[in-house]
Amino acid sequence: MSDSTPRDRTRVLWILGIVAIALIVRVAYWAEARQLSLVQVPTGDAATYVYLAEQLGHDGALAPQGQAYQQAPLYPFILFTLGSLGLDLSGVRIFQFLLGVAGTLLLSLVGFRWGGRIGGIVAGLGAALYGPFVFFESDLLSISVAVFLIEVSLYFWGHPRKSWVAGLALGGAALAQPNFLIAGAMAAGLSWFWPQRLGWPDRRAVLGLLIGLAALPALTLTRNIVVSGQPILISANGGINFFIGNNPAADGMFHLPPDSGLLNRTEGLFSSAKEVAERELRKPLSPAAVDRFWWLKGVDFWLTEPGRALGLTLGKLMLSLNNAEIPSHYDYDFFCGQVGVLRVLPTFGWLLPLGGIGLALAWRRRREPLVYLCLAFLVSIIPFFITGRYRLPLAVFLWPAAGVAAAELWALRRHRLTVGTLAAAGAAYAVLAFFPLYSSGTTRAHMLNVEATTLVQRGQLDDAERILHEALTISPNHPEVLNNLAYVKELRGDTPGALALYEEAVKNDPRQAESYFNIESLYRRTQRPTEALQALDRLERGRGGQIEDVAPRIAYFRGLDMLSLGDTTAALAHLEAAVGRDSTLVDAWMNLSTLYRRRGRFPAALSAAQRAVALNASSPEALVNRGRSYEMLGQLEPAEKDFVNALTYENNPELSYHLGLVYLRQGKTTEAEQRFLAANQGKPHFASLWELGQLYERAGRIDDAVTAYAALSRFASPETPKAKERLRALRPRSGDAAH
Repeated sequence: MSDSTPRDRTRVLWILGIVAIALIVRVAYWAEARQLSLVQVPTGDAATYVYLAEQLGHDGALAPQGQAYQQAPLYPFILFTLGSLGLDLSGVRIFQFLLGVAGTLLLSLVGFRWGGRIGGIVAGLGAALYGPFVFFESDLLSISVAVFLIEVSLYFWGHPRKSWVAGLALGGAALAQPNFLIAGAMAAGLSWFWPQRLGWPDRRAVLGLLIGLAALPALTLTRNIVVSGQPILISANGGINFFIGNNPAADGMFHLPPDSGLLNRTEGLFSSAKEVAERELRKPLSPAAVDRFWWLKGVDFWLTEPGRALGLTLGKLMLSLNNAEIPSHYDYDFFCGQVGVLRVLPTFGWLLPLGGIGLALAWRRRREPLVYLCLAFLVSIIPFFITGRYRLPLAVFLWPAAGVAAAELWALRRHRLTVGTLAAAGAAYAVLAFFPLYSSGTTRAHMLNVEATTLVQRGQLDDAERILHEALTISPNHPEVLNNLAYVKELRGDTPGALALYEEAVKNDPRQAESYFNIESLYRRTQRPTEALQALDRLERGRGGQIEDVAPRIAYFRGLDMLSLGDTTAALAHLEAAVGRDSTLVDAWMNLSTLYRRRGRFPAALSAAQRAVALNASSPEALVNRGRSYEMLGQLEPAEKDFVNALTYENNPELSYHLGLVYLRQGKTTEAEQRFLAANQGKPHFASLWELGQLYERAGRIDDAVTAYAALSRFASPETPKAKERLRALRPRSGDAAH
């Protein structure tokens, strides 16, 4: 007992030191990375997750309404929950760093269990310092949560009374990344047939694993059936991802086959997949049917070209074991150039040699769960396409395996032949890992473009323009770079230059919707609505009618253009079509509210304004729209409340004027006077001056009324003739007449 106590104390000290190192590394990384515009502004997949989280806030926990999940639901729900607790996106990233630190602790404990003290130290230090762990913990992606849940499952693996926890964690990882359910099912199936080899004492423990694994996917299946009527287990995106990884043009990475009709946009991929499937089958399809269509397309590739499919699978296996962190959102190598800490942290190529040896030794030493679980996750990745973030879970098993290898090598250090053999195996793994299989191509141009986009959003136009020109030197015809450079010129007031670059972007990619929308917006703002409408027509032609992903925005912009042309009937129809296709278009709801109010449809105006406020409660425009609708319906108290709330966000004369009118109707003349005066603080507000004159006249304050009317009479306005008439009537009674 006296011997074990110091050993336990030493183990605790090692674990505390490893946790401290993990925390220090993440603090150092965040201290540098938090300044980057790429981190401060979500883009791509991260922006999609943020949008889905906001949708949960608008539509409730079962959102999206009436639809099966198109993306895995766990991460948006976590973002929504953390946001409800008051965390901003920086807070979310810190939360993910803390998950990473907790995961380091778990992997260290797993290493101690299977590799003794040396195994625990190597596994823990590896997880603490592993660059891809730190990198993906800083990004707003589901993989960091999935990795932590896999670490939880690994920690509880083999504990008979906690087998359900291991299963529940694996099921949760599948709700973050649905293809991981393949790994969970494979591991559970093998456990059922060979429980002892997978680390379980008997099948009763495996039954707990199976129940835990099935629990969360059963909830999403139930939700999808109840909300959409579609029996989709988690989300309806597995088929399209399988096809992307299994087609004649596939290369093992995320590349859409040319001429497939699929659009490389987050919002466009699923809608274009639906359009292509329906066009080919010539009938409307449910999400489940679309998913099945693409699964079958991928299977057809295997049936018709089995040799090529096997070669492609071997290539994907090689990519999954390569040091390159193949990007599908942000590029690891690009961030290495931006964040110094990341450059010195180990990557997959440094992990694989020791981890690979460890897996072989674990198999020989009857520590097979590590081997089977690692293989199960490898099998869950290979059928699709390889990216750095999707292969990240392999490190969860390779670091404890590296700990096993280190412990065994230390024990065998005097057996030179054995150590030499293992070193040769490690060298072979290193050659496999560092063999140049991946070329970044235009990745740097893409990352520069994304960085420039975030700089534009922050108003740093000079920096954005410099970076965009650098991107064009790498890829001169990059349509997104051309589009963003055009937008910078537009913001600087160079309309001809902007139009020329937008047209160049469209020429290089006739299917890119954003450039057409920017052309439309530019024409509309310069009072050229006919040409704006023509830009939308060109978009539909350029897409060959494949516009499902952008149809709501097309309808919205057509509505605005029709308003510019004075055709309110057509404008109303287009705006109603826009919100019918996408109920989250705040600006469309606000424009609808205004149109309904002009037509005297005050209840409809109020309903539209309420939808806008529900979507963006901090929008002063939405609050004013609702307040105006309440005002027209005679509901003065809620109108007053909306106007007052809007003033906390934005103080403008028109808003003060309308709040003054509400106060007048409520008999609050003092408050009304203050609002009318506030409306005239900058430049004269004619309607407020008229109301001030009327208010003073009714109160018997003739001199003040004359002052207000006199101020108004100096300007040309609809109220000026009335003000001059009142001046003629009141001056004989004012103090001016006595002089």
